[in-house]
Amino acid sequence: MNMHRYVSLLLLVFVISFAFANGEGSSKTTTSRNALFVPECDENGDYHRFQCVNYTSPKCFCIRKDGLFLSRAKKLEDCE
Repeated sequence: MNMHRYVSLLLLVFVISFAFANGEGSSKTTTSRNALFVPECDENGDYHRFQCVNYTSPKCFCIRKDGLFLSRAKKLEDCE
């Protein structure tokens, strides 16, 4: 994994962790808070543009193919 992708992934994990720490990811279940987010990639190893965390009450966002966070999103079309 190249350094830029590694830094981008760390930034993405930080942003998601910050959202959960501020109550945006709060849920009645404890498993969703303890779950590890694994970003989805295509066959080339590029990150999918639309990613979601906590599948019972999704928090979704747009990222670049190199993993850099762009914005929050509610649906795939928000990332186009």
